[in-house]
Amino acid sequence: MNHLKNILLISCVSLSFATVSNAQHAAATDTAKAHHPAQHVRRQSSATAVIVDKKEASTFFNAENYWAALEAYLQVYKDTPKDFLVNYRIGISYLKTKVGKAKAVPYLEYAAKQKEAPKDAYLNLGKAYHYANRFDDAISSYNTYKELNKLKGDALITVDRLLEMCENAKELVAKPVDATFENLGKSINTPTADYAPYINSSETYMIFSSQRPANTGGSYDNPEDLGQYPSDVYFTTMKDGAWQKAKNIGFNVNTEESEECVGLNAAGDKMILFFDSKNEFSDLYLSLLKTKQWQKPETMGPNINSKSVESGGTLSSNGNTFIFSSDRKGGIGGKDLYKTKRLPNGDWGTPENLGPTINSIFDEDGPFLTPDDKTLYFSSKGFNSMGGYDFFKSDYDAEKDEWSEPINLGYPINTTDDNLYMSITADKKRIYLAQQREDGLGDLDIYKVTLNSEPGGSRHLFMVQGNVNADSATDGRVKITLKDTSGKTIGIYNTKATGGKFIMFIPIGKYHLTADSKGYKPYSDDFTITDKMQPADLQKSILLSR
Repeated sequence: MNHLKNILLISCVSLSFATVSNAQHAAATDTAKAHHPAQHVRRQSSATAVIVDKKEASTFFNAENYWAALEAYLQVYKDTPKDFLVNYRIGISYLKTKVGKAKAVPYLEYAAKQKEAPKDAYLNLGKAYHYANRFDDAISSYNTYKELNKLKGDALITVDRLLEMCENAKELVAKPVDATFENLGKSINTPTADYAPYINSSETYMIFSSQRPANTGGSYDNPEDLGQYPSDVYFTTMKDGAWQKAKNIGFNVNTEESEECVGLNAAGDKMILFFDSKNEFSDLYLSLLKTKQWQKPETMGPNINSKSVESGGTLSSNGNTFIFSSDRKGGIGGKDLYKTKRLPNGDWGTPENLGPTINSIFDEDGPFLTPDDKTLYFSSKGFNSMGGYDFFKSDYDAEKDEWSEPINLGYPINTTDDNLYMSITADKKRIYLAQQREDGLGDLDIYKVTLNSEPGGSRHLFMVQGNVNADSATDGRVKITLKDTSGKTIGIYNTKATGGKFIMFIPIGKYHLTADSKGYKPYSDDFTITDKMQPADLQKSILLSR
């Protein structure tokens, strides 16, 4: 069961909050393990190309093949438009898919009014209204559900959280963020799900996950197998200002089962992968790019991977800090974000929970650190989410060693559906994310979102690229230190003394740079960053001499 599958299976309830007790967490984990072999996004069975009857439609629905069930029940509906069960299951099938959830409204409106309606009819109608941005109608339906069922305990808390999300949504939609969406087109997107886009710091390389028929694992047509397409990882490069046709990343990474990229470092040569298959249960792996070829992924080790679910992850620019999501015991909510540092022997140390500023009593996932390591973007079902996961940002104060209160990125960057896995350019002006929108090709599509004004404000950062060479060949290392005029260390960069490269992301100001390598004279340089810098001014060449 891959990440997107996990989202889709619970999409009908993704507006609700995550389980918080350890006992419930353990039960959920055991349930997840029992679902092997891996399941993926439901796809229409070839059997739905012929006329189906109500019994066959029910078979698809009971097998949780909601794509096939939707097509089948829509056929049955033509002859039985007043059948409450047909209406109800069409509505549920729309809610369970990633396409057109708001289309469930008229079917659930009809079903909820019938005497035979299931107890959760008004709950699901409320969710359909919620997805359609009809928040007052959603609030009314949720309250009707509460009254009819005399809720208490966790069930009452869940609905109250849905009501709270509606109020959050009303506020966010009333003050939309100034942002422009650009669908990346057919060179990247397909009628099936394309999602979780990650770019390198120079915005010249992008990796994403896709569930298309031509994937390494092929497809399955049997409705009992849920008509699934396994996920593969794809990549694309930027040429002349346009993303080129996406290519499969290759057999070193992609297998017969599902693989998903859930993180990429700033340099674009370290990829975090999520595996959930027969042999690996919801674990994180690392693949390295060597000689233009991605290497076979290796586990990130026992301090990161556990018997619980480990999902999205992000590396610091120097590769020595890793932030990831896990629903392991002892957390604040369901999934929490944790931080671990690399030990001298190369292993990862004991993870540390990022604490209640970042982690809510609900789920957090999909962390992404900006190249300057100053801002953390992540997804959360908590705080002032407008429905399911929303994207948030938090800034890090190195002196206080603390994160700022998370800021919701706002509507329409966030929607009432799940918003999970994104990356942002070094200047924090463009976001890459996946959404299902009116101009899309069918399922989740990848978009470039230009922020005309960033939520919460932001310093403009300049990308300074440099290279290091020595007057004689050496395999040694060089330590580059950057300080501001007050003597405060802005960053430390380690690279090779011969042919080494480094990237710095810094705001306007005056700086002092030093470079030290064993056997070579110390190197220093003072420079200034202004708002009128040209690309050539942002290049640094360091020559070390003995």
